[in-house]
Amino acid sequence: MRKARALPFTDGRTSGASPSREEAPGEWMTVDEFAAWANLDRKTVYEAVKRNAVPGVLRLTPRRIRISRTVLLASLSGQPGGSLKGNGT
Repeated sequence: MRKARALPFTDGRTSGASPSREEAPGEWMTVDEFAAWANLDRKTVYEAVKRNAVPGVLRLTPRRIRISRTVLLASLSGQPGGSLKGNGT
């Protein structure tokens, strides 16, 4: 087997696996990032995700959640989506 050659990445790394989907800057937010952006407690965000009230949720594992900025912003701009209220208002 050949050893993988170190490649330069745009984030300054020179070796290792390519960045995974959740590491891509800009598109995906963690629950903590979303909570800070929305000025909410992280428990409130987890409860809203559990109720399916947050649009653009990606579950990587049962405990690793990412939220799409694109889908979230589209829903906030009036396009169909969800809300954190849980009742559609």
